[in-house]
Amino acid sequence: TTKNQRNEYKKYVVLQRQQQANETSVSSISPPPRTNRTTAQVQKQTTITTTMTLEKIHALEELNFCWDVHEMKWMEKYEKLRLYYQQYNHTRIPKNFEDDPTLPHWVFKQRQIYKQSMIKTENASTVNTKKQQLSPKRIELLNDIHFFENHNYKENVYNTRKKKDASWMKRFEELEEFHRTYGHCCVPKKTHP
Repeated sequence: TTKNQRNEYKKYVVLQRQQQANETSVSSISPPPRTNRTTAQVQKQTTITTTMTLEKIHALEELNFCWDVHEMKWMEKYEKLRLYYQQYNHTRIPKNFEDDPTLPHWVFKQRQIYKQSMIKTENASTVNTKKQQLSPKRIELLNDIHFFENHNYKENVYNTRKKKDASWMKRFEELEEFHRTYGHCCVPKKTHP
């Protein structure tokens, strides 16, 4: 689901609850379109039906129906990581973790996404904005288990940029020297000694 769809659904749920609290009789409210891939029955329920009654929505919510499958899967992995943290007091999952072999990759991916978001905040113009980002809620949950504690990404990004800037400056000074010597900037692949 897109962020707009999630926001539409949240507004829809708030409206639904307000109407229930006011005991307003509404026969049906059209929920926002859903794009989650679940069972065929749920797909039929959410895509073919143009309106869903409050009773149907309430019945689904009574079953703890998952309106956002991606969030549910993320929370399942987070819960496994949280339990690991409780047991070992750190979040550095070994690559050969037998309890859930997919968890180390998930942890790596979360750190990678966070690192990308840190780079984005440092240099927004050069980072692809379509890349995944961790929501503030997810960052807060990960902070609760000290996920980023031994991974000072902001400092690493700063140091990497500083090194790249220093390297660029060195090459620029070499180009200036070449320009002073030869009167142009068309540097051949092999410069003369």
